[in-house]
Amino acid sequence: MEEQAFINGTTQTQEKRPAKRLYILTNSGAERFEKWLTETAPGSVHAVRVELLTRVFFLQKFAPTRIQPTILNQQLAIQSVLEQLQARLNCLPADEIINRAGINLRIEQLSGLLNFLERFLQQSGDSHVN
Repeated sequence: MEEQAFINGTTQTQEKRPAKRLYILTNSGAERFEKWLTETAPGSVHAVRVELLTRVFFLQKFAPTRIQPTILNQQLAIQSVLEQLQARLNCLPADEIINRAGINLRIEQLSGLLNFLERFLQQSGDSHVN
C-alpha cells in the first residue's frame, strides 16, 4: 500500500523495544478507502463473509447510515449471480451430475447468504449494528 501511495510509513525507535512502523493514510488512500466502502463483494460466500463484513465494520465506525444501502446493493449483486447460476444449471444436461451438484451447491449457499443478509438488515434496522 505504501508503494501505491495509499499510506505513508515512518519508523519510530523505542527505548528497550524494537523499532515500529507508524502508518498514516494519504489523501489518495482515503479516496481509495472511500471507493472500496461502496463496492460489492464478488458473488461467493467467502468473499461476502470477508469483504462485506469488513466494510460493515468500517461503515459502523465512519458512516453508519450507509450500512443498509451497502447491504441492499450486495443483495442485488448476489441475486444477479443466482440468476446466472440458475441459467447455467438450466442449460446443463441431466447426466452431468457433478457439474449440476456444484452449481446447486453454490445456489444453496448464496440463497442462504441472501437470507442471512435479510435478517441482518432487519436486526440493524431494529438496533445499532454491533
